[in-house]
Amino acid sequence: MESFDNIEAVLKRIQTHREEENALKDQLIQGHFPFIVHTITQALDRYVEIENSEELSVGLMAFNEAIDKYDPDKGGTFLSFARLVIESRIKDFLRKDRRHHHLSYDQLQEDHGD
Repeated sequence: MESFDNIEAVLKRIQTHREEENALKDQLIQGHFPFIVHTITQALDRYVEIENSEELSVGLMAFNEAIDKYDPDKGGTFLSFARLVIESRIKDFLRKDRRHHHLSYDQLQEDHGD
């Protein structure tokens, strides 16, 4: 696995070597898996399950989104940006999940005439 001492260099390589994009992204995600799990755990305020976790899937997709959207010219480090994207996507997921559960409960009450 490639060294990730300079994440910005890897991100620039992803942008300039599209044929290597998927492999480099996979390496970046694998190399930062503990960071991703930690960020999700902080956003949830509880430990995230590694097995069969929707939250983990959301966090991994958010990290991938951060790779695609990071712009070093806007200031800040990649990991700071990735943390913001992951936290935002987790919060969005939780809001949608709560709304879905609320609607389901209301629908159950309507279906049973309660």
